Amino acid sequence: MRSAFAVACVPVALTLAIFAARTRSMPPSGDEPHYLIMADSIASDFDLDLHNNYLSDFDSHRIIGLTIPHVYNVQRGWMPGHEPGLAMLIALPFRLDGITGARVALCLFAGLLPWSLSTWCRTTLERSSVGRRQAASTAAWLTLGLTICLPVCFGAEQIYPDLTGGIVATTLFLHVIAALDGSERPLWTWALVLAGGGIVSVAARQVRADGRS
Repeated sequence: MRSAFAVACVPVALTLAIFAARTRSMPPSGDEPHYLIMADSIASDFDLDLHNNYLSDFDSHRIIGLTIPHVYNVQRGWMPGHEPGLAMLIALPFRLDGITGARVALCLFAGLLPWSLSTWCRTTLERSSVGRRQAASTAAWLTLGLTICLPVCFGAEQIYPDLTGGIVATTLFLHVIAALDGSERPLWTWALVLAGGGIVSVAARQVRADGRS
């Protein structure tokens, strides 16, 4: 566990360093402001009616200012045009420290990927009769080789769901496989499954509701 945590710290540290040195001053672009508007609505209003949040930001320019809302204007309000899973994840960090808080939280969240890969690789190698020290070393180098890359180090701080969704899916897959292969069923493994299923369920209900409105 400690070695996996240490391995995970390397790409996270590089990502945070790149963010602090190069990208922290860049304004949100593309669809990023609209995920932040959703996060603001979840954190402040506990809903997904974005009407008041867009109008407020038009005046305050806290996120982007005047922009074309990405919404469905239905009977119950301005419903988001994007899935709310990412916004749910960054709602609390955004509430605490705005855009910077959301970006830093995503950089830290990216550490789940190397941590999961390192843990799974090491366990798999140890089961194949490889020595513990060799297994730990091989798992560490393999994990770093896969995660110190452009999508992680330069993409983790971007407020888009692609990398985050891939990290969630990979983490769930690896830890469920590990739990099914072993004799124990760690509580945190099933907690990850339930959390992932909950986010998918909320997003699915939102899509169905928008379709009926």
